[in-house]
Amino acid sequence: MSIEKTNSNYIVACLDILGYQNLVNNTHSVDDIDKIKNAFEETLNVVKKMSEELINESDSVFRKANKDIFKKVSFRLISDTFLISMPLDNCDFSDTKIQQYFNVKERIESHIISFLAIVTIIYYRLSMNEDFGYFMRGGISVGEHCEYPLPSIGSVHNTFLFSKTFIECYDLAENKAKYIRVLVSDKFLDFVGNLSMFENIIFYDKEGLRCLNIYSFLAKKSLGNTQILGGIKNNLLKRIGENRTKPYILEKYRYFVEYHNQKLSEQIQSGETQYKDYLIDITKI
Repeated sequence: MSIEKTNSNYIVACLDILGYQNLVNNTHSVDDIDKIKNAFEETLNVVKKMSEELINESDSVFRKANKDIFKKVSFRLISDTFLISMPLDNCDFSDTKIQQYFNVKERIESHIISFLAIVTIIYYRLSMNEDFGYFMRGGISVGEHCEYPLPSIGSVHNTFLFSKTFIECYDLAENKAKYIRVLVSDKFLDFVGNLSMFENIIFYDKEGLRCLNIYSFLAKKSLGNTQILGGIKNNLLKRIGENRTKPYILEKYRYFVEYHNQKLSEQIQSGETQYKDYLIDITKI
């Protein structure tokens, strides 16, 4: 396969782990490392399970479509960076019945919506995990991205990665996000045309920047939501406590707590009063 055939249009997400250096420095045993590895494995297993139910769990067509989309998504953890990517040049489905159900535009939209939902699941599952519980800033964009399989050595699968879009996402995460949020690039907006299809998944934050709505899962009423929010709240309070003497880091957590409280308040106002227990007193940060 030539490089030209693999350097195509992808949607790419880059998540940068905040506090990764502390995570590494405070990990002293094989058991500790194993817990962190298990947190990532558990997260990807949850993604795999939930990918079949992302759009409409009662409709077998959508379940099969999402399962097909999941197979196209790549996951890589490189030091403190989680890289997630999916090709967009071919959004066809393997099942001809599913293929006929969507027009071309709908196929692309369904791929993007499922991709964003997968990124969201990865984010909140890692943030709520008792053995990991770190938060992330990130970027999402669309553009040229090359993933090329290299010869395997033993049981190890090697990949050549060359990507302008990864650099753009990394720049969004490292230099523009600043706070705990995942920014969406202008290229993404240019590609999709408008955000009407992504109303619950993408929002404008208090600075007027387009961000991924990590709490979009709240739109789906589930008993598991309180478990997720409980884990996130506990880990937020833990990280805030660890950084009491670092105001520049506390500022990042304050931003996320404001977002956390805003999204929960919206749900509480709509009648979901069980979320009151997960609000955080921002005056104590």
